[in-house]
Amino acid sequence: SAGLEPTINQLGIMISVLSTNPDIWDALATGALSSASVVEAVLRFRSTNQGAARCVAEPFDHRGVRFHKGETVLVGLATANHDPAHFAEPHRLDLDTERSSHLAFGFGPHFCLGAALARVQLQEAVGALARRLTSPTVTRFTEFEGAGLVGMSALTITCSSRD
Repeated sequence: SAGLEPTINQLGIMISVLSTNPDIWDALATGALSSASVVEAVLRFRSTNQGAARCVAEPFDHRGVRFHKGETVLVGLATANHDPAHFAEPHRLDLDTERSSHLAFGFGPHFCLGAALARVQLQEAVGALARRLTSPTVTRFTEFEGAGLVGMSALTITCSSRD
């Protein structure tokens, strides 16, 4: 799924999230907001990448639970991106670029190799859409979840041309 599906999923999520924030959509259209800051904010707020499976390399204890070498653990990236100890208002879309980084692309040696490309694709797509179309209204959506990813299997919107 790397390289195509996550970016497509994230674009659908981005449109859905921004449809509830028409002021942000319009600021993107006029250039008052950069697409880079909006993309990063949405990646933290609602990422297609919900979790990552990892294999325990060395045994360790965490909060009274023993993890043994070879066990598989699921790291909740979406939960980490909403950690109130790390984000002042974790359940609010926040465009503050001074925030600490999100984990939408994973972390450490498993950080997504295509993160830079995905960022550019999302920035260009959302910027172009906002310049050409009025803020979308979602009329129907169907989400899916599987293999640590979420996305839209159907997303119907209404909008108008800015012409």
